[in-house]
Amino acid sequence: SAESQESLHLRVVGPSAPSQGGGGEQFVRELQGLAKATRARVDFVGPIYDAQRLAAEYAWADLFAYPSMAAKGEALPVAPIEALAHGTPLLLSSLDCFAEISSAETAFSFIYSKDPVGNCAQAVQLALESAARWPAMSSESRRVVEQNFTLERIGQLFVRDFEGLIRANGGSGVVHGDGDGDRAAGRSGHR
Repeated sequence: SAESQESLHLRVVGPSAPSQGGGGEQFVRELQGLAKATRARVDFVGPIYDAQRLAAEYAWADLFAYPSMAAKGEALPVAPIEALAHGTPLLLSSLDCFAEISSAETAFSFIYSKDPVGNCAQAVQLALESAARWPAMSSESRRVVEQNFTLERIGQLFVRDFEGLIRANGGSGVVHGDGDGDRAAGRSGHR
């Protein structure tokens, strides 16, 4: 509604240059045009590389949206995990890269299907209508990071993966190539 739009303050943070993961200047101009057509306050901040300033953005936000449309090739981005660490609920697409931190059942995020426009708008509306849940979602956000993304936990996962690789290679500790390029070129994987 017009009233709910007037109370919104959206900050678009991130690079615009495609070489930095942005959509390009034309895409930014399109977004700016769309923003002018709403009653919401929309600031285009650009990239933030200063850790303290970025932490302040996460702490200020009531909801963190990461509207990625990269259906292939994107690993789990760090930014949503940083937002969770600051207790900020997420608005994410249902892309595979987010599967580790989000699903339809999570208590700290709003998920929309891969349709980048219509379903995202519905998820934003649901998030706004669910503002009373945000404090509980904030607590759950922090718990998820503390449980799954500490340095100790990530280290344990690396060790587990390395041990699995060693077992898969007969305990030799040498990981061979995939069997295509290395062997076809006459290399055995041992150097």
